[in-house]
Amino acid sequence: MTAISQPMLRPGWGESEDENPPRHFPDPILVRPDKYWALHGTFSAGSNPLAELDANSINLIECVDAVRTWEALKIPIICACCMDRDDGRSFLDHFHWKYLHCPSCLNFFVCGECCASTSASVVQQVNSHRAHGPLVPIQTRPFSRPLHDGSELAHLRIFRSVTTADHFFLYFPWFFHCFGNMDAIRNYLRQAFIERATQAMAEPDADRDALESTMSLFDFPVDWFLRAYGGGDWKRFHQALQGMLNEKIHVAQASTRIYMQLQRLQSFVARKEAVYGSGDIPRLGTTAHTRAAAQAFGVFEGFLTYLMPLHMSTVQNQDIDNTMLRRILQTNTYHRAENNDLINEILEADLASAGSSGFTMEGSTSHLSNPFAPEVLRLWPMFKLLFEDDAEFGHLVQGVPSDLTPFLQYALPSWQPMLDKDSRVRECLLKIQYPSLAESVQYLIAPTGSRPTVASDLLECRRQRILGNFDVAVQQLMRLNAEYLDQNLSNTEVILELQLTLLEQGYYRKVMDCSSLVNLVVIRDPGDLQTMSFLLIVITAAYARCFVQGDWEHALDSARVTFQQICYIDPGENHADSIDHILLRVRIELMLHRIVLETYRDLARSLPKERAITRLQAIRHFLTAYCDDPAVAEVAWATFSVELELRKRGVRAQYMELESAHSMTQFIHTPVEILPLVNMFKASIRGQNTVSRILRGRAELLHAGLFVEMGQGRQAAESTQAAEASFASADCTVGALDAQLLHATSRPVVLHSEIVSIYDQLRSRNDVARLRKMRILRPSQPSDADGLEMEWLLHQRAALRDLAKEAGDMVDFHRWNLRRYAADSAAGAALGPAEDILTTDACHSSMLATLASFNLSKAYATLGNYLAASLSAMLHLSLVDIQIDAETHQRAVLNVLRIFSETVAADPARFQDRLAGFSRYWRAFLDDKTMHRWYETGGRCDEIERFVESACFLPLLSGRVERAPNNGIRYHDSGVEEALTRNVDLALDLYETLPTYNAHAIVPKLALAMGSTAAYVGNPELAIRCYWQGIVCCHSGDLYSRAWLWLEAGKLMTTLAEEDPEHWMHVVAPGRSLLDAAFKSFVGMTLSGAVLKGAEAAMYLLRSFVSEARAWKRLLDEELSGVDEVVIRPGDAIVRLAELFARARPLVAVNSVFFQELAEFVSLGSAFDSAFNLVRLAENIYFRETKQFALELGLIMSDIENLQGLQHGTNFWTMVQEFKATVLSYRYGRLVPVGLLEGIRASDEAWELYCQERELLDEGPQFMSDMRLQSHREKMAECPELKPLMRRRRGAIEMSDLNTLVSEAMGRAAPSVIFIDWIHYRGGFIITGYNATKGEICIYQWIQSPQAADVEAWVSEHVRVDSAVLAHQLDSLTVFEPLLGLTAAIHQACSPGDILVFSPSQSLNAIPLHALPYRNADDPEPIIHHHPVVYTPSNRIMKECVQRAMSMNVSEPLRAHFFHSHTVRDDPAAAAAPAIRDMASQLTSRTGMTSSIISGTAVTQAAVAEQMPDADILHFHGHVDGRALEQFLVLQPEASLEASGGSDIATQPAEETPSSTFDNEQAQNQEPTSRFTLQDVFAATIRARLVLLMGCGSGQLVVSQSDDTLGLITAFLAAGATSVVGTLWPLDNNDAVKFSQEFYKTAFEAATTDPRDDGGGACSSQLARSEPGDLLVDIARATQHAINSVRACDRERCQRKNLAARLRCHPRAPYHWASFSLWGSWFCYQPKPNPDMAGNIAEAMEGLGIA
Repeated sequence: MTAISQPMLRPGWGESEDENPPRHFPDPILVRPDKYWALHGTFSAGSNPLAELDANSINLIECVDAVRTWEALKIPIICACCMDRDDGRSFLDHFHWKYLHCPSCLNFFVCGECCASTSASVVQQVNSHRAHGPLVPIQTRPFSRPLHDGSELAHLRIFRSVTTADHFFLYFPWFFHCFGNMDAIRNYLRQAFIERATQAMAEPDADRDALESTMSLFDFPVDWFLRAYGGGDWKRFHQALQGMLNEKIHVAQASTRIYMQLQRLQSFVARKEAVYGSGDIPRLGTTAHTRAAAQAFGVFEGFLTYLMPLHMSTVQNQDIDNTMLRRILQTNTYHRAENNDLINEILEADLASAGSSGFTMEGSTSHLSNPFAPEVLRLWPMFKLLFEDDAEFGHLVQGVPSDLTPFLQYALPSWQPMLDKDSRVRECLLKIQYPSLAESVQYLIAPTGSRPTVASDLLECRRQRILGNFDVAVQQLMRLNAEYLDQNLSNTEVILELQLTLLEQGYYRKVMDCSSLVNLVVIRDPGDLQTMSFLLIVITAAYARCFVQGDWEHALDSARVTFQQICYIDPGENHADSIDHILLRVRIELMLHRIVLETYRDLARSLPKERAITRLQAIRHFLTAYCDDPAVAEVAWATFSVELELRKRGVRAQYMELESAHSMTQFIHTPVEILPLVNMFKASIRGQNTVSRILRGRAELLHAGLFVEMGQGRQAAESTQAAEASFASADCTVGALDAQLLHATSRPVVLHSEIVSIYDQLRSRNDVARLRKMRILRPSQPSDADGLEMEWLLHQRAALRDLAKEAGDMVDFHRWNLRRYAADSAAGAALGPAEDILTTDACHSSMLATLASFNLSKAYATLGNYLAASLSAMLHLSLVDIQIDAETHQRAVLNVLRIFSETVAADPARFQDRLAGFSRYWRAFLDDKTMHRWYETGGRCDEIERFVESACFLPLLSGRVERAPNNGIRYHDSGVEEALTRNVDLALDLYETLPTYNAHAIVPKLALAMGSTAAYVGNPELAIRCYWQGIVCCHSGDLYSRAWLWLEAGKLMTTLAEEDPEHWMHVVAPGRSLLDAAFKSFVGMTLSGAVLKGAEAAMYLLRSFVSEARAWKRLLDEELSGVDEVVIRPGDAIVRLAELFARARPLVAVNSVFFQELAEFVSLGSAFDSAFNLVRLAENIYFRETKQFALELGLIMSDIENLQGLQHGTNFWTMVQEFKATVLSYRYGRLVPVGLLEGIRASDEAWELYCQERELLDEGPQFMSDMRLQSHREKMAECPELKPLMRRRRGAIEMSDLNTLVSEAMGRAAPSVIFIDWIHYRGGFIITGYNATKGEICIYQWIQSPQAADVEAWVSEHVRVDSAVLAHQLDSLTVFEPLLGLTAAIHQACSPGDILVFSPSQSLNAIPLHALPYRNADDPEPIIHHHPVVYTPSNRIMKECVQRAMSMNVSEPLRAHFFHSHTVRDDPAAAAAPAIRDMASQLTSRTGMTSSIISGTAVTQAAVAEQMPDADILHFHGHVDGRALEQFLVLQPEASLEASGGSDIATQPAEETPSSTFDNEQAQNQEPTSRFTLQDVFAATIRARLVLLMGCGSGQLVVSQSDDTLGLITAFLAAGATSVVGTLWPLDNNDAVKFSQEFYKTAFEAATTDPRDDGGGACSSQLARSEPGDLLVDIARATQHAINSVRACDRERCQRKNLAARLRCHPRAPYHWASFSLWGSWFCYQPKPNPDMAGNIAEAMEGLGIA
């Protein structure tokens, strides 16, 4: 027989119920794969998941194919061709794992070995059956994962359509390994067969040989029972598999196409290797001069030197296949048109819906409206997709705007002044009508009259200026000006000369200030020389103001008016009587051209220069006739210089792909056009005076520079020598320096020594203009990384920035200040300077706005504020005009796409259903204009590469979207997958047009896009093969791309093993090694996005370790519980878990390291903005997921902690502390306590290191690979005196820290302090408690109920309700019954009186946990009845607050400020006035404290800001309004203080009013109010020991996904407060008064001696006080007493009872008392009573108006 697919024995299922296995095949439910981790218990070197491999030596293809477990599992089918071969093999040896089968001939099978055979008979048989149709592969490889080439497609299709049992069992795909209960079916079939075979052998006519051969299969690795002897309800099972089959067929189809793309990419690589061989492609010979530009990028130098000819190219490349490029453009025209039509339809629909809903976009239309279309409009639907459900911004994206202005007004309102000013500048430019200037220059007529005599002193100053001796000239001019002023003479000529000197020297600010030095005289007529000189001074000052203040508007208006009055006049008018009049008019006109030229350059717009050049040529030709006169010759040179500036063309300055800074335009001459003009000008200089010689020298230098650009070295040298001779004859030193500089920089090797020599000489002359031009030069090939050359490069940007500041050129100063922030390590530093540019009027510049918006987009994306990042990127795009600068426009579009991609990556699950929208809106092409230009003139390498990147956007985006399968089945959108593959095809087409030289630059991008597409469609093996192709073709210097490929491949390999360890266990170790290598590579980079990618790699590596630990833990639990089929020994599992924890623990700590690195330089206009953006950063998905995995790891390790000598729950407690209040902890960690700072000062070495660090922080990173700060901190970490500081910065806290803290704070005879944490985990909460007094974990429990969703629902129902029904919702303790599980464990671990420190998590911050019943629902007493309770965002914050409390100065009496804010007399808050005066007087009389009351209309923002910093106690009683981050203290406007006479003390008693809540609406509807906002509190610096906020909801907090809290409470703690009391909801005014009275009475009347003063003297710790015996103010017990007092019965007949009795009587509803909560330290100190304070008390009480 040819197959055993038709056996003689088949179990007859269904004959009797007892005989059958389970009635049906199992449902296709994936089986848990934990056991396979343990089956590899004895690991070989190659399969040990913890083996550490060298990533550079890992071959992914060999790694994937190394272990093919399915090949050992044979199919009991005999190959038809093998039967014809008599090779002596046994019957069983003819079984194989793979066959080809002819569907038409049921019994024809040919094995894989025979298919590869070249035997004629085999080939003949195979071909004969192929004539019937394609052969179907049948194999034992499980289809749980698709094959990389889609070769299973035919098998799956034929199996999907089977109609008979024989075909079902023949074609059954072998992915059943992953189905639950399949083992039971196989075992049943096996046993049934054995029983029937035994019975059959007993029959007389049985074929015993055949039966024995078949029985021998049991000893052979053949899993054959289903295929050969299966039975049962196969139809039902087949029907259940249809969904999975359809999904797998779909994946196979997509995989086939992607695999073809991969083969195409491999052919490109083969072409590259055929030309250049394997390894790196050598640099082109033309890249020598670009190496210096790449040196600042450190390890990327070689790669960037290779890339620069491609990325910096702005010309066509003859190696581009333009024929193919045009064919691509023609082929894709339809798709572009289709896309445009689609977007137009969407926009029309949006506009229609917006109009029907009344939606309008209000706000002034700015210059953004014109360039908004088409690219911004094309991106707008994608922007809408991202943010349409944003809580704060979603309502604005319902329509299609005409420009971005309304969105900026809403999201970033401070940008509007910049946009308005930009519009006014354009209007001023329009008024000049520069393109329509008259071509004839009317004032150019033959001069008449004699020239006035110029003073000899002034002539000498002019000579010194022309020679370049600027300092000498300035000194002489200042002396001469003083003489003129003493004689009351007109000094306009002197000031004009001074201005020209300073302008040539480069001091713009001084030029601007010159106008104030003019001694104004009576203006006789507009044509007077003095008047014209004065006007020239004014317009020159306006020109300088453009650079100093960015005041283009004023300069354009001044230039326009002056030009029209003086130069633009009728020819017949008598307007000149000497050459001096003409020269002044020429200088005024030249200044107009300069101002217009600089304005157009700042706006990045094309200058309409034809008319202007015509006028300048006429002026130059006119002056040529009089060039014998030095003054005329000088003006002729100035005219020629302006003409040359107008003729310059703009090109892109250096733009590094790896640098997060927008590129700049530089302006250069076209030598062929300029050379004739220079020759003409040289011929016009005929005189032999000093000025003529210098001008000839300058013209020769210009000539030489043009020859250098043309590569004509000999002519350049001749011109340089002629220039040197001219300068030498005129004794012009500065000219000689210019010649030396040109000579030095025109050589292939620019020597650092020559540059520095010239630089030093110019520095000694204060020639700032030349210094700035020269400092940008880079020496060639630094000989030593620490040498002088690197020192020059290291400080290059800082020097350029400082030189610009010295010159007063603030536009350029800000430009260099922005460009220095080039990496993740400095992303935060980009925020402050960029925001300043856009929000202040100090210096306006469109160029700076463009650069700032780019930097903001990158910085906000790094920090996780994706809305601000996207808006900034869209603004940047709208500021860039494609008509002027196609390259920057393309990069701006790509920048928007990158920001969109990062937004999706930050929340992949949220956007999984929106990829279809992206695929509809984005069709790969950046813009149409560039393609039209390509079609006409051919392509450019750099542009094609950018178009390849745009084509890769959608595929790369698909790799960042998370698609969770439903029981192994993923939903597939055919439209999305078609768009992905079409985009990849386009990228490949475009790449194929490029020269082979581009392989290293492009292939990694293509491989990443292809791999992401394969991963999206569900074929991880194919994706890994794609990534491998990118790795092998990656340039050795392209560390970023290599690390990215490692990361993506490692993610897939570890995920494969997690989901299917039976077949993919062997890729775990390589996958982890790739992730580890990627993580370490990214950590060492300072590139944009590197830190977050490093965090991603660390998270996936941690996930892999936790996945394995989870499996071992489950197996260990099963072993210990006695489950059958034990596969491990407990000892092995425990050892393995310990190993995994040791490997995973450092990855958890890396989370805080990455956060601190990104947060290092964050500096915004306000501390709140900084904190807000840091919270966004902490919410990053990689940090959040790291937290979840770390917590799971802590849970897993809990069961083996006793074997490690640890308390149960220790590891989990440690993990919890890592992830709470990250932002506030970071802020505290940056502060250096006084005691710690004094210890650092005591060591010279430590103090020097500390100061050097501060200098590096102030300086900031200077370029990409500037690692000085990191290296310096490594030195600091080794200094013993600095180790406490470095540990403090890490934010680490251990149990021993809390033990020490409590011991020092409480002394020995004190109640226990128990730190209780709740942490949100996987939809629920876990509670831990640590008794710091006893040093033991006393609580560790996973709370089963309520879950997080239940808590959120409870808060919504009972707390976040209207204040009118709040009292009803919280009318009884029974409302807390659903929450009992949150605190059920507390009473078992604590004793009454212990201090409890609560650290809530997520929605628990909105719950009064202290109000929950202590034991159970039957116990009427809440927790606060038995325990003082204090809250904290985290234990790290509590440690800081307690240390702050212990270190505060108590040598002087405390100061208390009471702010009693109410609007009018009938305001309920006004009723508290008598009580507040009583509280203040009691504090003063009993403690000697200085108290003041600021009440009523005196409570203004200015008063609060003034009084807050020096207060020890701050008490606010009034309205708190706003929700979430808009909270603020309601104050009074400043005008109300003036109306009340300015009194800040309330001495008039308030009338009693009925009890009422603080009605916020009432407060808003009364007199105008002022606000003290959350932002104001964050920005304040206070020293208060205690802050009481008696206002509605003052204790409400906004909690991020990272468990960071923002609100008034955390704002006061961040500002310096030690303890803060707030309220969770709107409260009753009388309750607030009652609480405050009881609080102060208990706190300060019951103050006791410091418990540490126990006779043993001062504590030995650093935290020990120098004055033991200070009075301890027990704030926690005071809060407990005050809450219980408010809670107690308030009926009149109970008033005389003690508190305990009133609490037993009729306790009040939780609404009245549960709202109050204490945050921060549970105690503070006040000074010991002073015997002489009686007089002070009387004085203070008199000040309060109290007798």
